[in-house]
Amino acid sequence: MDQIMMLCGTLDDLGHALALVWSALSAAAILRGW
Repeated sequence: MDQIMMLCGTLDDLGHALALVWSALSAAAILRGW
């Protein structure tokens, strides 16, 4: 069970990182006028 919890935590962290990257790219695109 500990491995499953660790995997879920890692996936959660990856999801947060992807969301941050996506929002940064979106903000850059808006600023560039896309």
